[in-house]
Amino acid sequence: HRLVPKVAKHLDEEMIVPSMYATQWFITVFTYNFPFDVVVRVWDIFLLSGWAIVHQVAIAIMKKNSKEILGKKFEHILEFFRGIPPSLNPQEIMDLALTIPITQKTLDGLAV
Repeated sequence: HRLVPKVAKHLDEEMIVPSMYATQWFITVFTYNFPFDVVVRVWDIFLLSGWAIVHQVAIAIMKKNSKEILGKKFEHILEFFRGIPPSLNPQEIMDLALTIPITQKTLDGLAV
């Protein structure tokens, strides 16, 4: 919530929880329907460094698309999340993801 507060607040107001859009991203580490260039880059870092990159990419998607998300209501937000992969620019998403400060300590705090 602290990394994308406006988006988090909007999703809360629309009663959209992460399991409604991000479960597939996390279970498959983006392999299910993301472009191959994104998947390869995420997996390179994932295999080297662990789960932080998965969270970073998810947050980067939120940041990169925040204006669109903030302008939509419940059904359209979920449709938007299902349609994101074709519109991803792998370089932009990865560049943004790698600037997002998520550490193992942060991830450990999520597990509590």
